[in-house]
Amino acid sequence: VSTAGAATFASTVTVVGAGTFKSNVSVSGTTKLLGTVTATGNTGFLGTVRVSGATSLEGALNVTGAALFSSTVTAVGAATFKSNVSVSGNMGIAGNVSVGGTFFAAGGITYDGDVSVSGDLNVLGNVSVGGTFLTTGKAEFEDDVSVSGALIVGGASQLNSTVTVAGATHLQSTVSIAGAATFASTVTVVGATHLQSTVSVGGAAIFASTVTVVGAGTFKSNVSVSGTTK
Repeated sequence: VSTAGAATFASTVTVVGAGTFKSNVSVSGTTKLLGTVTATGNTGFLGTVRVSGATSLEGALNVTGAALFSSTVTAVGAATFKSNVSVSGNMGIAGNVSVGGTFFAAGGITYDGDVSVSGDLNVLGNVSVGGTFLTTGKAEFEDDVSVSGALIVGGASQLNSTVTVAGATHLQSTVSIAGAATFASTVTVVGATHLQSTVSVGGAAIFASTVTVVGAGTFKSNVSVSGTTK
């Protein structure tokens, strides 16, 4: 059938074989395509396009406007985002995450496994550790450190400034003091005390038991003995 002008079909048109249109085709109503559609050139849709089945795109997909996915989106290969990515819900990542720039989280972050940081860790707020805090290297604190429980140090401790202890102090081994030691109150020694140099007492000295002097004893002033002297 060859039609030089316009052709109007008031009912259904069925084409058993191939249908070739050498110019534009305009459909004002609904169009249903039950088989495969192959477009060798560009295809433009001015309205909404709905695909109820699977869609396979063998080339690039370029979307200039917003894209809305009402269900799961699975990317088999790499996914590259050239701008910001905003996720309003939960994000589950089963593999590794590599961040080349700054990672900023406005809310809380929960890690169920180990966290490894190869560079510096800068925390501007409080840090709470519910379990053991282990540092294999040196730890530096530029401000006060408060320990509400016991402080156990397995190695040597070096204190370069004043040490103030408000409560009792128990030292179960040798104490070596290279400089002067000042005690503003009573000092009680339960065991033996060995002094390998001169002892200078500015005030009164009371000995509640026997005092034994192995060498010579020199008194530069009066000596008063209220009891028996042998």
